[in-house]
Amino acid sequence: MVDRKKEEAAMETVLNQLHKHCISLHDDTIKAYVDHFMKVLNHLIVLMKEEDVLFKAMYRRMSGAGSYYDGLKVGKPEEFDVDIVIRLPVSYEEITIVSNRSVPPAFTKVQITTKAMDLLRQRPDWASTYRSMDKWRDKDGFLLQSEFRQWVESVVNKALNRLRRSKPNCYELGIQDPDASGRLSQYHISLKKSGPAMTFTVTMIPSNAKVDVDFVPVIEFTHPKWPAGSVRPLSDQLIKAKRTSWFIVPKPKSKTGDADHTLWRLAFHEQERELINDRGTLKPVCRLLKKLRDSCQLNIASYYLKTLFLWEIDANKAPDFWKMKQSHLFMHMLKILQQNLKRGEIKYYWDKHCNLIEGFQEKHKENLVCRLDNIIAHIERNVSESPIVIAEHILTKEEFEAFKKNCSTTFPSPSKPVAAVPNSATKEAVVHSPNLQGFRHKSDVPCSLCVDMSSKLDSIIIALTSVQSRVHTLEGRINVLCADIRSIRNQSQFKSAPRVLNVPQHFL
Repeated sequence: MVDRKKEEAAMETVLNQLHKHCISLHDDTIKAYVDHFMKVLNHLIVLMKEEDVLFKAMYRRMSGAGSYYDGLKVGKPEEFDVDIVIRLPVSYEEITIVSNRSVPPAFTKVQITTKAMDLLRQRPDWASTYRSMDKWRDKDGFLLQSEFRQWVESVVNKALNRLRRSKPNCYELGIQDPDASGRLSQYHISLKKSGPAMTFTVTMIPSNAKVDVDFVPVIEFTHPKWPAGSVRPLSDQLIKAKRTSWFIVPKPKSKTGDADHTLWRLAFHEQERELINDRGTLKPVCRLLKKLRDSCQLNIASYYLKTLFLWEIDANKAPDFWKMKQSHLFMHMLKILQQNLKRGEIKYYWDKHCNLIEGFQEKHKENLVCRLDNIIAHIERNVSESPIVIAEHILTKEEFEAFKKNCSTTFPSPSKPVAAVPNSATKEAVVHSPNLQGFRHKSDVPCSLCVDMSSKLDSIIIALTSVQSRVHTLEGRINVLCADIRSIRNQSQFKSAPRVLNVPQHFL
């Protein structure tokens, strides 16, 4: 008979090793990337304030969004999301958040009264600062996301034009560190537009390390101003945690030219981040699921996966639920994903009338379901014999082969790997299998000596992975240090070239 505790311990060992070697990002390396691109963005914000008095009056802060700031990032630290938070210069009591049958789920309309604009016109700086806002409303007073987005893009372009352009869409920026070293950090910046986001590609010189940053303009509102109708009310838990700010995003409902420009997408980044925090194994398991998604090339957005966890928080109020072992929670959430795809819907957490995968074609959904059915069946069929089978699907083929070599003395490989399911797969190709909890492999009868040896090897592997993790951290620090040394060596050469640094006085 299989020792269930030994089996679970072995599965946890596999997943812990996956996190350390293949999924978890090295903090020092990430911090170096974030420090660099935030240095660039802060400099651009200064230039934007100098170029546009309205932006200077309404800008509040930058706010991190997306997987990195949620603690759910997997893969290389090369993509980040940052919101430019804007506060409208009118009384928010004169603003109506419209949520009725004419407004699609997950969207809203914002109506600014004539009284609010009349009060703004009475300000002495109306003509010099706020006059351009007249174009932001339609004849009924609804805020136009298209006009707002175009205004922000024009301010960004003005700021970039202050920099030296070495070639089309490539700007040079030098920023002198404010500390005593006076070191000059050098960057190349390019810009492309994608929906509401402006994506900056920041290249660090001379290392040529690149990072893409989605720069998204948003307008901030604060509870008790809150969307009515079918939108989920703000909970007492979130009010107590002071997570009361929410945003509207200038993202059109339709990608065609006939889009309703009065529609704004709702965004609740602060609330979602609070809900998933301090939930035990939630974040590690979500990262495992995202890594499986990437390795198996399943076309499912990261936000859809996070949404499944938000719904599961609602469904499981027991405090110990998120303390369950990663292996159990991983299989549970994998099946939750499979079930939602079979139903053809992943409901938006803040408004259940919005189906996030409404645009998925039936053939695409069927293919995803078939592939997930086969993955689940393969894991359940082999997990007792070989716990490492979980890693086979979470990692790419190359990553798994490397990982398997490190673990081959402890965990035998599964005998029959799951076959790839072609895109034309249909529901008839689904393979059904028993539940993980009740599954036992009849031939799995290890002797006591093997169990003891396996336990000791597990302890050795855990100790070795701890050492390897420290080595990786040191390597990250050395790489950052080497880049800094190269930058210092090239500083004199950079200074001798004609350029425009555009460094504000308070940076010196």
